[in-house]
Order: sequence, then C-alpha cells, then structure tokens
Amino acid sequence: MSAPITVPDLREKRCLVTGASSGIGAAVAAALAALGAAVAVHYNTGRSTAESVRRAVEAAGGRAVVLQADLAAGGATDLVVQAAAALKGLDILINNAGGPFARVPFGETTDDHLARVMA
Repeated sequence: MSAPITVPDLREKRCLVTGASSGIGAAVAAALAALGAAVAVHYNTGRSTAESVRRAVEAAGGRAVVLQADLAAGGATDLVVQAAAALKGLDILINNAGGPFARVPFGETTDDHLARVMA
C-alpha cells in the first residue's frame, strides 16, 4: 500500500515561475497560488496572456505580479531581483521558460540555432 499524497501548505511562500504566461508555466503558477503562494508570473513577449494568468490567480483569492524579461538575452538576474522586490523575497523558483525553437535534423543545426537553444 502506498503512502497518501500530501499537498504542501504554501501560504506565505513567494514563487517566481518563468515562462508562466501560457502552457505548463501558467498551470504551475495557478496551482502554486491555489496552495496559497504569492506568484511572480514571468513572460517574455506574451504580456496579455501573463495578465490573464494574474487575473485568474487574483480571482481565486491569490496574489500575483507580472514581470517581463528576455532570459535568452541575459535578463535572469534582473528578473530575480524584480520578483524578490515585488514579493518581498523569494522562496521557490520554477524554471520553466523555453521557446518555440524549430526542430531541425542535427546535421542541419546552425551555430546560431544551437546558441539560441542553449541560451
């Protein structure tokens, strides 16, 4: 018999979720907020969808802020500083950001494509 699954109480926790404007990141941000956490909703280009995530979190009684940063262009440090300032600290980081990179055969991968994927 397996042990029961327990859900942590995240009240008073402050979370930054990168790539939270859509998909998995948006779902994680909503789930963390449902568990009581305050959430920094990060986006790169999808401000309107990030604002939708914020509104959904707040409608459910949670607290959220929306922050923009281009993580591929070196914006990670500033994002963390901004999130910590907005939430009065950080307890949890969910590093979910990604990008819609073209899938190409290995032999056709250019140096530029590889650099963007790795960034």
